[in-house]
Amino acid sequence: MGEITVVVDHNKIQSDYSVKKTSDLGDLPAKFAAFGWHVERIDGHDTAAIEQTFARLNTITDKPKAVIADTIKGKGVSFMEGTSIDSDVEMFLFHSGAPQAADYTRAAQELLDRINARAGALGGQTVEIETVNRPPAAPPPGKPVGLFPAYTEALLKAAARRPELVALDADLIKDMGLIPFAERYPARFFECGIAEQDMVSMAGGLALHGALPWSTRSRASSPPGRTSKSTTTPPSTPRWSMSAACRACCRQGRAIRTRACARSPRSAACRTW
Repeated sequence: MGEITVVVDHNKIQSDYSVKKTSDLGDLPAKFAAFGWHVERIDGHDTAAIEQTFARLNTITDKPKAVIADTIKGKGVSFMEGTSIDSDVEMFLFHSGAPQAADYTRAAQELLDRINARAGALGGQTVEIETVNRPPAAPPPGKPVGLFPAYTEALLKAAARRPELVALDADLIKDMGLIPFAERYPARFFECGIAEQDMVSMAGGLALHGALPWSTRSRASSPPGRTSKSTTTPPSTPRWSMSAACRACCRQGRAIRTRACARSPRSAACRTW
């Protein structure tokens, strides 16, 4: 176990909200120490401290080691740093999606000025940004339709029809258009944080108790080939155990607590599984 070293990037912010808002991690050093780990805490942006810490940890061979590296999300760009967010602003705005042109230009200039100041102090060569103009992209054919506004509208309509529908989010409430749902149905919205595996487990438990969970995880800002994902968990019983009669009764197995299933009496096939 002495060969194991874990580094925790502790920036305290998820995608949209702080970690503390969703699931407070508490005293991390104390938690690691309670399990017999050697723990050190450092400034994760201090490269000299990182080097010295790893050199020191190499001398500890009888227990696993953990390094809590306190970092700042968006470090290096003043207005993007997590610690620069106003106290009355809950949401971190620069995790996903591309920055606006003005923000990008301002951020690039900050980085360039810092690099050139450091290079000049060391007697090195400075760098410049080269701007290449390119023709604007051709507009798409037809009338474009916003994906997430349509998604939000459809989910709200479904929630109005189905009081058992609940929404679970993996800390991407903004990207997935779930803010209107959370505001309209606060008791039916569950923020799970960046823990998709836990979110799916929670959805399964809710389904077993008759809810219709809608769990979401966005990939809209990921590389090509990665897409937005949303899943529904059918209440109670896996699809493969349904009889043909039950699938017909229950809208082809998408959910068992539909209006069709609520009619009385249900078919014998529907009652048996």
